[in-house]
Amino acid sequence: MPFDAMQKKSSSTTNTDAQTGDPNRDWTSVMRNLPREHGFEQLRIEGELPAGLQGTLYRNGAMQVAPFGDVYSHWFEGDGGVVAVRFGDGRAEGAAALVQTDGLLEERAAGGLRYGWSAPLWSRISKAWTGKIKNAANTNVLPWQGRLFALMEVGKPYELDPDTLQTIGETDLGGAVVGPFSAHPHRVDALDTVFNIGVRYGVTSHLDFYAWHAQRPARRISTVALRFPTMIHDFVATENHLVALISPVKINVWRALAMMRPAHKTFAWRPDLGMEVVVVPLDDPANVTRFEADPFWVWHFGNGFSTDDGTIRFDLCRYDNFDSMQGVGDLIHAGNDATTRPTNPRGDYKGRYAQCRIDLSAKTMTTTDVGEVYGEFARVNPRVEGRAHRYVWMCQGDAGDFADERIIKVDSQTGDAIASQSRPGCWPSEPVFVPRPGATAEDDGWLLTLVYDPVIDTSHVAVLDAADPSREALARCHFDHHVPMTFHGNFLAAR
Repeated sequence: MPFDAMQKKSSSTTNTDAQTGDPNRDWTSVMRNLPREHGFEQLRIEGELPAGLQGTLYRNGAMQVAPFGDVYSHWFEGDGGVVAVRFGDGRAEGAAALVQTDGLLEERAAGGLRYGWSAPLWSRISKAWTGKIKNAANTNVLPWQGRLFALMEVGKPYELDPDTLQTIGETDLGGAVVGPFSAHPHRVDALDTVFNIGVRYGVTSHLDFYAWHAQRPARRISTVALRFPTMIHDFVATENHLVALISPVKINVWRALAMMRPAHKTFAWRPDLGMEVVVVPLDDPANVTRFEADPFWVWHFGNGFSTDDGTIRFDLCRYDNFDSMQGVGDLIHAGNDATTRPTNPRGDYKGRYAQCRIDLSAKTMTTTDVGEVYGEFARVNPRVEGRAHRYVWMCQGDAGDFADERIIKVDSQTGDAIASQSRPGCWPSEPVFVPRPGATAEDDGWLLTLVYDPVIDTSHVAVLDAADPSREALARCHFDHHVPMTFHGNFLAAR
């Protein structure tokens, strides 16, 4: 649907309570296409929004998972969409739109899939021959210098209009981005800079490091050659160093180019290759330190910092292997075909919350699990990003299932955790911390999490007290439709 028509359609729409609910519907129902795109419209508020909450929450995810009636083979293939909630003066307005990527527009014009593991074989071979891939822009969203970018780790940033969510187009920022740009940028508050990585594949694959200062042009600051083609999902940024853990996930290049099914077979877990630690000092980015450590897989890091004794410390959620790649992909089928619903979607690959310590002089890294805490999508107060922190907030569920998922606050020093109240069957997303204006305490602020309620088949943004998430939500801002589960998001405070 053209965006101007989308705006007109939504302008007269108001949000209402669902008249009836279905107690038999479960959380997997969220894994369906976004039911409609719309501009900003008023959301129904349950509770009371904090007076100091002023700004916009942006979230990104795979919001079209069955574009022509057939479900994609893996969740990561889904077409990206951005949902935004604008807070101010006790009100909340929400908008939702698919990112109009070149690949999406091409497939719409052709009337069928042309990219990815789910496309016809002849199309996959054709795209492999020409080297064309589809940048779905479906993983994260980055506000920077008054602009907004949708990110996916295999492509360049897609710029959107932050006020309307209208797609502007793919950009390399004047040549600054030389290849793929990861979907997991990290801002270091003290440096007022967003750092990121990108993996370029070739005869020799390379890992690029980028710096986007708040007031200066974006630039590439370092590049290292990789031992083999691999997947690097996230990294660590501190005030003094950037750290990448190169887990032993080896990509079958030919299988990847041809998008041969199944998707997870493109990657091989090779613990015999070991894990490589790459450390880039920000004051001398060409002087890279590299060494090996015991292997594990990590999807997401929490935060990292450099210490006075010359060590680097950071936290993460670690996995013993790469089996979660298949498990994550299976979720997309669960929401569209009840017969394929996994009986235990998380299986044996729950992420264990752990802390790492790098001794640069000895070239060693030790990893220690924090109590019995497990979860994913760890976030910290943005004011401590890149320096020492105490608290981490993340998602956690019971019994290895996503049902009754909740948000937890973890004391990284003791391992103690406080869990939010969870409405039965609801599925919250990654918590985004918003500091209270004028706050000095690290945990003084609010958590914003997009929640799916399967009983009424709608989504809402819950506003939680970050200091004590076990309290009832301060407010819930309700859409009148479900929003497909998003991966990541960020908050842009009002000027």
